[in-house]
Amino acid sequence: MKNKAGARRNYMWCIAAVILIGVAVCFACRCPFSRPPEVTKGAVAPLTDKNKLPVLAGDFRLIASGGKISSPMWSPDGQKIAYFIINEEDQDGLFLLGDLYVVHADGSGKVLLAECIMLNAVWTSDSRSIIYEEMERGLEIISIVDKKVKRLVQDGHAPSVSADGKWLAFHRLGEDGSFTDDIYIMSLQGNGQAKLITRLPTSHETEYMPASLRWSATSDRLIALSYDNNNIIDGKSDALSVNLWQIDLKEGTRLRLAGNNGDNDFLFTLSPNESSIVFIRDSRGERTHPEKDIWLMHGNGSAAGKLTSWGNVLYCDWVGNDTLICQRVDRCYFSDGELHDLSQWGVWLLNRHTREAGKIIDACDYALSDKGDLAVVKRDSAATSSLLTARFK
Repeated sequence: MKNKAGARRNYMWCIAAVILIGVAVCFACRCPFSRPPEVTKGAVAPLTDKNKLPVLAGDFRLIASGGKISSPMWSPDGQKIAYFIINEEDQDGLFLLGDLYVVHADGSGKVLLAECIMLNAVWTSDSRSIIYEEMERGLEIISIVDKKVKRLVQDGHAPSVSADGKWLAFHRLGEDGSFTDDIYIMSLQGNGQAKLITRLPTSHETEYMPASLRWSATSDRLIALSYDNNNIIDGKSDALSVNLWQIDLKEGTRLRLAGNNGDNDFLFTLSPNESSIVFIRDSRGERTHPEKDIWLMHGNGSAAGKLTSWGNVLYCDWVGNDTLICQRVDRCYFSDGELHDLSQWGVWLLNRHTREAGKIIDACDYALSDKGDLAVVKRDSAATSSLLTARFK
């Protein structure tokens, strides 16, 4: 009996040992039963700080009001806001002219800087001047201290200042005033001679303005678009095939990151750590029946994937490396160019990992400072609006 009991105990110990070894092997090999579930596209990730939407620290504050306010821009130091009041636009809203104002972040010291200029403007890195585009005179720089104006280049368009504040990039207009995809840079600290960087391959018929150029954080690369035209401007469709380019200024090379997909892609923006690019894709490619959604891809242009299925996104930017801020509009706005329901304008946040989204405010435009301050434009009526600010925690 003793031998049988001992054999039974040995047998049980063997069983236990086999189970323990199996468990150990399972964890060591990370078998499916031991792995944490992987987050796939569209799935909800474990809740961490990077998966939470930012929240505002308080209520919005009125900064300015009156007229059709548009295109707010925070100064790099976060102390001032520049904005336009629109006074002229064509029937499609493509060519807007406005008066340029600057106001302190607390709403004081409102100043009119320039009148009847195009809505293409950018701050200099010292927050003391603004570069803007005047239809007849080209790119000019104006001091917000004494309002002195200096012409930079006669036929410049779509200005963009490098992160280090040393360089100005822009597109140059053709001899007949048409838009081109020729990209130039000029020093903001030297003699101001413009230098041709690249001529992007394009076949468009100069009906579309080149998109604003985007600098890398290191100021040695540019992100730019060029168009392949298969559109009918006066017909039913204006679909474009868009190419996204990275231009390396040190190496003197260019690399196509994306393009030739038959979709209308635009507003490409690098994440702060430059690991990802967010953009808007109009999968329908038509002005009257668009499907404008947010897409995301790696910084090298690979692995593009759709983030939203809203169909009504106008703009999109980064809030850190994990959250996106975007502008959504009333879908019927696209049908005839008229805004039918002001309440449908909205500024939203979207988490890139969880796809969680939330509306911040009913507003028709926004700007985000490097310090986490948010400025929005809220339409009070068809002809008047207000500029409001708040801060993220």
